[in-house]
Amino acid sequence: GSREILVHGMYDTQKHHLLTKNTKNYKDLLQDDTNRVVLISGIIDNLVFESKYSDALTQYTKELRDYMDKKAYQAKTDSKSRDNNNPFISSNYLRDLNCIIPAVQAKAEEWCDPSDPMIFLSVKDVKTRQSKSLPHPYLRQLAQVQVNMYRRFLGILSGEADEETNGIKINDPIEFTYNMLLTNLRKRGIDPDQTIPSSVVFTLLLNNSYLLEDFKRLCNGEPIGFSPFDNDEMYKTKEKNSFEILNFLKRKDNDPENFSNYILDRVDSSLFKTWKKPVNFKYIAARLAQLYNSISSFLSDENSIEYVTKKGIFHTLDYSYSEHTTDVCLKAGVSLWLNERPPKPPMFPFLCKSCQFRYQCEWNIEKQREP
Repeated sequence: GSREILVHGMYDTQKHHLLTKNTKNYKDLLQDDTNRVVLISGIIDNLVFESKYSDALTQYTKELRDYMDKKAYQAKTDSKSRDNNNPFISSNYLRDLNCIIPAVQAKAEEWCDPSDPMIFLSVKDVKTRQSKSLPHPYLRQLAQVQVNMYRRFLGILSGEADEETNGIKINDPIEFTYNMLLTNLRKRGIDPDQTIPSSVVFTLLLNNSYLLEDFKRLCNGEPIGFSPFDNDEMYKTKEKNSFEILNFLKRKDNDPENFSNYILDRVDSSLFKTWKKPVNFKYIAARLAQLYNSISSFLSDENSIEYVTKKGIFHTLDYSYSEHTTDVCLKAGVSLWLNERPPKPPMFPFLCKSCQFRYQCEWNIEKQREP
């Protein structure tokens, strides 16, 4: 599983719906400067691969490896592969995103039958309690709404089919996710063209071997295989293309106890030159967009909330995700935020005592004035 996964959605405040890959004019809306589209974010505590069958995950991993080995063998015995720069020719094909991503997508079709998936992804949230006591049922219901929103955002970023469009594809789902991620950065005040510091690149490379082939491509100015990124106008300006990975090591304070020798032993020497393309946030967004879409077939309606104390989990609440219910709740929440409707009293008034908005809430203020 993976922890602390940032997900988000973009909400059209005029038409009151989330942007999805099926929103016809989504590019115009994402570039709109009038704040018509607002960013709503959340963090998934735990995203987990699960199965109702014993050893299914082990078998899937084995089949994925066998599939990649077979593709590599075919590429190396096919003379045309060398002419086409087939990534499976490389000896590092098991650690190349251009091989991993299509392999995951290909095997997903075999393992993710909607009626009875062999493996699936579930969204889990963790709630910490002081003692082994569950919160009020109403608060548990609110927690389900919260996790449903995380699941909804994950589905949007993964290119999942919308219920309202019956799965009809209008826009390229990966390009849609790429633009969603870039807009997220901009709305947070981060320039997507900003070069990632050398120290961070080193850390990424040393801890993620599957980035090596990509970094070679960037270093040599080669495409990574995703046209919205590869054709970016930014890289046509040479003044912005200088990124020398050795600059980090040249500083003496970065080289304790011959750290540079350690790096040289673990990092491909071909990277120690001026790169033709820097590693920037657009590169991260490009690969994330592809990775998000590679898991769309694994998404399920299995959500759960784990209530824990210092001693561990004492209760797990499992429930099914509903896209329609989630969208209704989102609309109600955004309408209040936009002051398009008055606040509604809670089912249990005592909940107002712990609400951070109790001193601004019109309903609560009027309630306090009552004799």
